[in-house]
Amino acid sequence: MYGGDFMAKEELELFKDFSSGMKSKESYNFTLSELKTISGKDLLEINSDDIENYLNTLKEKGQAKTTIRRKYHQLFSFYNYLFEEMIIGSNPLKKVPVPKASKQIKIERTLTFENLELLLEILENYFPYRDYVFTLLLATTGIRLGEGLSLKWSDFFIDDNGLVGATVSSGNRKRYIRIFDFVWEKLNTYREDILQVNESYLKENYYVFIGEKQLNNYKTYPGIVKPVTGDWIRKTYVKACEIAEISLVTAKDIRHTYTMLTMKMGLPGEDIKNQVGWSSTDFLNRYHGVVEQLDTPINKHMEEYFKKIKS
Repeated sequence: MYGGDFMAKEELELFKDFSSGMKSKESYNFTLSELKTISGKDLLEINSDDIENYLNTLKEKGQAKTTIRRKYHQLFSFYNYLFEEMIIGSNPLKKVPVPKASKQIKIERTLTFENLELLLEILENYFPYRDYVFTLLLATTGIRLGEGLSLKWSDFFIDDNGLVGATVSSGNRKRYIRIFDFVWEKLNTYREDILQVNESYLKENYYVFIGEKQLNNYKTYPGIVKPVTGDWIRKTYVKACEIAEISLVTAKDIRHTYTMLTMKMGLPGEDIKNQVGWSSTDFLNRYHGVVEQLDTPINKHMEEYFKKIKS
């Protein structure tokens, strides 16, 4: 276990100055303490060879490429700060290449149809109904975790053809997604039976997925009620996967699964891009080579596919 206790007084003071106002202090602290432990040197004595040895040690330990890349950038930032403050003569990471992280999506980051069905079943039977409906929404739309948690009732609409949709936002970009009828029914059941609010809420900017302790406030002061957090959803998935006895599932895994299913079914790349909120269809290249491994039906509409979950 690494931590601040591994740093000398001078190192701690430097770290405090460097990390002032930073939200990810613990992560940086861990990385720096890990580097110090593996190298056997004080942080101000680290050179390029020490960095390369540290990164190679992480690889040998089997750490993910993305994790190693993140730690590289954390160290680069820290030592760049020391260089700019004229505490060290040069940044030792400038001579070390940035570790490459594969952008190819792996089969392990997707769910089989059986595991997705099992996860939803566990959520419906053992957890708040909200968590089941939220996950069903992710699975049938491919939206991001943050986009789902930010949804408000006024974001939903019914078009001239009677189809239900929703406006989702990511940064300054907005897009429209289709909400399948059976998912809309679940959302309304959640609103009526769990939140116990009427249809007037559908016109208001009130968050959809809120904490259970906020139910009373939601009926009287709904405008001040915030949504559940991403951490809450992640913890829920950890518990649900343990009960289901399946590998850990994240919201991003569900999004990857949606993307691969739409590709497997032969849907146009432009349509997939618009649905999941990409800037380019080039992102589809990350999924090639994996799509063929999915044991899922083809040539069927996504709505029919997901309907099987509750049939």
